[in-house]
Amino acid sequence: MCSVRFMVMCVDECVDVYYTDGLRLQLSPCGSEFLIEKQPSACAHPLQDTHTVKQRTRFAISEFKPLVLDALAFRNKYASRPYLPEELITHEFSSTNKTSSSSAITEVEWPESDSCTTGANGEITVCSVDGHAKLILSSSGEEFTVDFICHSSRNKVDSQDPQLQEHQHRSTCLFSSLTSKSVGAQMDRPGLNLKSPNTEILESTSVKSGKVHVYTRVIQQFSRALYPEIWHYPLSLALEHWESLKTKRNTDNGEDGEGLTDGKDRQYSQTGRKTLLPKPLPLKCPSPHQHKWRYDAVNPDLLEKEEEVTAELVKVVWCKGITYRIVDGVIPMVEISPGDGSLIRSNGVLANYFTHYKAGAVHADGRECVYYLCGLPPDVPG
Repeated sequence: MCSVRFMVMCVDECVDVYYTDGLRLQLSPCGSEFLIEKQPSACAHPLQDTHTVKQRTRFAISEFKPLVLDALAFRNKYASRPYLPEELITHEFSSTNKTSSSSAITEVEWPESDSCTTGANGEITVCSVDGHAKLILSSSGEEFTVDFICHSSRNKVDSQDPQLQEHQHRSTCLFSSLTSKSVGAQMDRPGLNLKSPNTEILESTSVKSGKVHVYTRVIQQFSRALYPEIWHYPLSLALEHWESLKTKRNTDNGEDGEGLTDGKDRQYSQTGRKTLLPKPLPLKCPSPHQHKWRYDAVNPDLLEKEEEVTAELVKVVWCKGITYRIVDGVIPMVEISPGDGSLIRSNGVLANYFTHYKAGAVHADGRECVYYLCGLPPDVPG
């Protein structure tokens, strides 16, 4: 099996994956369709064209299923709403990750303060009361991961609101102008809170009829600088615990032990203990004719050339285990996540300066460093 060279997610949540053998996979913004391009072999005729295959994601053949699973996992990790077809859930997840329930799980309740645990590497974990969700704050305190139970995608569309279809297939230029707060206010990211009376009736009817609901665990990663509002309460608990450990360490070292938790988080923590879980996208896309596929031949070795760079607005890039995120806002920022718990973030308009929030910030060895793009420190082996 060929290995992944790099993966790109654009702001419209489409995914582009390049492989070491020249294979290319494109995933639609809603995740329901994919396109694979096979480059002709070196011994092929010069006039032989690229072989193109387009299929529905849930019906991917065995040859392409591992590739689709990797692309879909990458999409669901950073997308506003996951796409979870039951066919791929059965194939990908074991019985420990896939659960069935006769009642609908729509929300979770978070505990009160002083309920966080600290890991061996300094990460802070907050678990819901029922165990259906948990939030893990990295040891740097600048990014976090959420692990929650999510219902499998169904044919029934949760809402016929035109904003849902517009969100799925809006052009990249218009989509990039939306900030996380505006999307969160309109759609309650990452799950659109579009409950209607018909939805309630259908859910209660399915429960009474004995229908089994299939759930799976979804892992998503967010930056502390930009995240959906629904995770604010558990994040405030983790930050409060993280800052208390940091304050204790400063006090033990004879430094200023003033706490860093603001009053907004403490006030919010008294009211938002319940969180509506994100909802998955429907199995069938309401607007498949709006899927845009790029047939241009992009050479990964020539991406530094301006004519080879795609015109799509990029949201996330993964390459060699390192994640690059574009944090949208009044002043866009670039975040680099090496995967060791640390985070490197550009300093606003001063794009030549980057702040490195090192892992283990609550310990004595955790420090913040500022790098200058034109004078980076020498590379240290290991």
